[in-house]
Amino acid sequence: MPMGRIFLVFLLAFVSGFYGPATAASYREKDLHLAAERLTLGDYAGAAALLDRLVDAGFQEPLVADALWDEAVKYRGIARAAQGDFAAAEEDAKRLASPKSSLTPPEYGHLLLALVKLWRHDKAALADYDKAIELARQGLASGARSAIAHALRGWAWLHFGEVEKARADFQTALSIDGTTVFLDFLIAHRPFWQAILNEALPLFAAREPLQGLAKIDDIVRRQELWARAWLPWRRKNKIEGDGAASLLAWEVHGSVAALRAHIQREAENQAKARQREYFAVAQQALLENAPNKAFDAFVAAFRAATDADARDQALAGLASVLKLLPQPPAAGEEVRKLLIKAKVALDAKDYAEAAALYAQAYRQAPWYAQLYHDRALLIGEMARRPADFDAAIREMRRYLVLTGNPADARAAQDKIYEWEAKRERAKNALPDVAPMARGISATAASHEDCFIATAAYGSSWEPHVATLRAFRDRHLLTHEMGRWLVERYYEISPPLAAIIREREWLRVLVRGVLTPVVWILEAPGLAIGASILMVFWLIAWRRRAA
Repeated sequence: MPMGRIFLVFLLAFVSGFYGPATAASYREKDLHLAAERLTLGDYAGAAALLDRLVDAGFQEPLVADALWDEAVKYRGIARAAQGDFAAAEEDAKRLASPKSSLTPPEYGHLLLALVKLWRHDKAALADYDKAIELARQGLASGARSAIAHALRGWAWLHFGEVEKARADFQTALSIDGTTVFLDFLIAHRPFWQAILNEALPLFAAREPLQGLAKIDDIVRRQELWARAWLPWRRKNKIEGDGAASLLAWEVHGSVAALRAHIQREAENQAKARQREYFAVAQQALLENAPNKAFDAFVAAFRAATDADARDQALAGLASVLKLLPQPPAAGEEVRKLLIKAKVALDAKDYAEAAALYAQAYRQAPWYAQLYHDRALLIGEMARRPADFDAAIREMRRYLVLTGNPADARAAQDKIYEWEAKRERAKNALPDVAPMARGISATAASHEDCFIATAAYGSSWEPHVATLRAFRDRHLLTHEMGRWLVERYYEISPPLAAIIREREWLRVLVRGVLTPVVWILEAPGLAIGASILMVFWLIAWRRRAA
């Protein structure tokens, strides 16, 4: 074989190892592909479990077996770090520091170790990124590898609040030529990094980190990284698809996920500190016999709350202060507007949107008891899972804390008793489904929603979706073929659902296909009768035509 062709074979094998799972017919390579796909869907536990088996079993593919093993260790390290299993992730980083394959980039170990340190908010991560950049300048595809290492260090600078240094690293990454043997290995990376520079970094520079995170999510969604990585018909070529997979694994579910956890933790700590201040102000106001001041402080504490228990504590304070006020404040025009929007959402059967609007309304006027009552009834009416009934019960208990009408309180308490009974029935039904689901993956077994149906009908609470979900649990999961179908469905449906959700004409089309199916499932007797009548009508029509 000519030396040029040998070089190209090794180069392509290397590229597969660095940018994403190799494409081949072997069972284990397909499992590696599936594990990487699950990781980029955010199913870290499912990905790690599958990768554990692959790392233990190893690979037998000629030329690239060791490179595939290293690739599995890399993905497992990212998944472990995302789950907070830092010690195990560090072990994977140590394995990659001395990789099995000479095709595996030597900077992998430092990149993974740096990621673990990012999750721990340890500035020592920067030294590992420096070392990774140094190693990436050597060997095959050094341009693309060096650019990626610079971008990853850029995320680290952003993590530690050094926006200008992050900007410099992203600009360096964009300036590097990622072409090797006429192939551009940064075809997916450049648009992403450019959008981060232009759209996300200005928000971080303006000290708006939560808006910056939202903008990053928007860029990932807008550039359709997941679809380009895993759906062959959505990508221009394999290089682009593998680049999108690399972005999702190393950056979106690696560096950005660590950044998100840090920012959210800081925001929660600040909110809790503010809430403690509000409670102190409210208590002092009560001692000073200033109920209006205490009322305002409890409202502020409710709005600053980061968890349900803190909101309940603020509501208890509001309930005590309301008794001291001659008249509770009006809900306000904004609340009225939200309630009208909720009614429109209910008329359109968008129950999830209606529930969200009720929650927005009581954040505006947390003393307005009826909002909790109506939201509780909405959630309770559509509840199927124990967690749904828990949510309805919590909202109705909040109503009981605030209401002063004994008759209304009696009816509300009876509703709580009803939901508690239904919750127990739902809990008792779960063991019947769980053994059936053991034959399918954690990804499929843990999903409550039917992605495509939810996208088509607009809500997982829509009755048509509930019918399809019940058919899955009661019939498909009871036999091997059904479990196989459910597994395949949850592998392919998330990106398809995203496409359907964004296009109204596709939603209408899918509803047109699914509605007759739902009708058959809900009323099989009527469906059979209608089918028989249709057969007789066709026979009569053919006789007349003859």
